[in-house]
Order: sequence, then C-alpha cells, then structure tokens
Amino acid sequence: MPKPDKRKTFAKLATHRVNKAIYYIELLGNLRHYPYTEADIKKIKTAITEELDKTIERLENPKQDFKKLFKLGDKK
Repeated sequence: MPKPDKRKTFAKLATHRVNKAIYYIELLGNLRHYPYTEADIKKIKTAITEELDKTIERLENPKQDFKKLFKLGDKK
C-alpha cells in the first residue's frame, strides 16, 4: 500500500491534470468558429481517444512507456 503522502500527492496531481485536460478539451469547442472538415474532426477525435486509451493503459500497466505527438494536416 502506498504511503499516505504519496497518495495525497497522486490525488492532488491527478485532480489538477484531469481538470486541465478537461479545460483544454472544452477549448476545442471554440474551434467551431473556424472552417473545418469532417475529416479534421475525425482526426482530432481519433488522436484524443487513442491518447486517452494509452494513458489508461499506462496507469493500469506502469511498465509501458510510449509517446506520440498529434499534428493536424497533410502527411508528407
């Protein structure tokens, strides 16, 4: 069982980071004021969903480690 101090730190950091993630996801809604395509929305949704799935997997299995950056636009 983790030490109480580490548990408090986890809870504090998790709360802050989840709220920050929610804030930035909500900001994506402001992009509705700009031109976009259904393909753009699909790419954004896929990137967020994949990263969330990876994050949950990392929490469930802390020995895995991988990173992928998102870029909207044409592949070259």
